[in-house]
Amino acid sequence: MLLLIQYTLMFASVLSLVALGGCFSEHSGVINLGLEGIMVMGALGGAMAMQFLGKAPPQL
Repeated sequence: MLLLIQYTLMFASVLSLVALGGCFSEHSGVINLGLEGIMVMGALGGAMAMQFLGKAPPQL
């Protein structure tokens, strides 16, 4: 049950940020139809950055 709540909060936070961005764009008078595409491209960019940069920060 705890795992279900954790995943629900994790996915709900992402969707609420996208909805907030849609509210801001609607308030400014711009109709943004590509919110889901922006969300997918951001996830792809994050996954690629993690793949290329690795998991450990560089040592100075």
